[in-house]
Amino acid sequence: MSKKENYNSQAEALRGIACLCVVIHHLSQDRLDSSMNLARLTGFVMPGHIFVLVFFMLSGYVIGITNTNQRSNFDSITYLKKRLVRIYPIYFIVAIGSFLISKNPVQDLASTLLFAQNILTDNLSANRALWSLNHEFLYYLIFILLVKGNIPVYAALGGTFTLGLACLVFPSLHPLVPAYSIGLFFWLSGLFLAWKLPNNTASSGNEGKFLLSMVLLLVCCHVLNPLYGLIPLVDLNPGFGNQNIVNIYDLVLWPFCFVALLVFSSKKFAYTAMLVRFCQLICFSYILVFLLRHREWNRDMIDMTLVFCGSIVFSFVHLHNRWLTPFEYFGKISYALYVVHMPLMYLLSHWTVSEAGKAEYFVKLGLFLVLSISISHLLERVLQPKIKRLFFP
Repeated sequence: MSKKENYNSQAEALRGIACLCVVIHHLSQDRLDSSMNLARLTGFVMPGHIFVLVFFMLSGYVIGITNTNQRSNFDSITYLKKRLVRIYPIYFIVAIGSFLISKNPVQDLASTLLFAQNILTDNLSANRALWSLNHEFLYYLIFILLVKGNIPVYAALGGTFTLGLACLVFPSLHPLVPAYSIGLFFWLSGLFLAWKLPNNTASSGNEGKFLLSMVLLLVCCHVLNPLYGLIPLVDLNPGFGNQNIVNIYDLVLWPFCFVALLVFSSKKFAYTAMLVRFCQLICFSYILVFLLRHREWNRDMIDMTLVFCGSIVFSFVHLHNRWLTPFEYFGKISYALYVVHMPLMYLLSHWTVSEAGKAEYFVKLGLFLVLSISISHLLERVLQPKIKRLFFP
């Protein structure tokens, strides 16, 4: 199957949306300026973590549509070479740059270059977003074992889900065990969609109207989610750095990530609309209980309820997919944008301009947007194709 046949513009757009939401989330923190951020300006806090989980699921999906599950047709050396050529050149450049502007010891750089951050050392202080690349590379390696061992994806999903729940029984378990297991569960879910569901060659037209609706659900479901109550309170072993950043409580976000990818990938499934309504019902039930218990409304609850209402409205509206076009571009540069945005924030946070307050923040924000998009474009659209041609002429 050719690259053109594998390409899915909607899935690429979802990747772009996820990346932009992560960037906006970090702009809502005091990373660009210690006295001002987007949350203080707008009163709205964009979630970020759920979109990293979407990244994991998208990664598994892409690996699934570009690689066979037949052991006899799978070349692990070529597969690894393609993965490294795709991610390592940009990763290497950004890791070196992040190290030069941070105060980490050289061993932190060494472990980062080996994708061993989280395991051996903490992440580079100027670029803590690199924690997820350690997960990604591990999942790439596990995929080889999955294919070579002829392990059914159903069994792998069940095993990782069970291992992820182990911290309920063993709360002192090393945090990386449930973190890798649950992250892999998301990744394998994307692989499952790619391998087990057929492409929707004859669309009914119903799936398109759910695209924006599911994006809005991804934004609000971390607040409007009664499923958190199904998981007992666990005193999670914090480990160090970002070792427990993926944990058992992320499982309550899985239905929303899975249905979003199902919608955006245009896979043929008779009950897609029902699953979208089910996700909406989860959020609605939280709002209903909130009202019945006469709880006090705060700004976050009001914002997320409004976002949820938008999800309901747009699930009945057929929008032309042209609105996805700019996000598709950001999907094409999303990997570079994800790894470069935090060191750029780190650099600009240490720079002071003549004007103070909002004026200074907007100058920094403008510079950040120009630099991050420009550098990401150069890395992804100029440098990366040349490197690929060098190894795969």
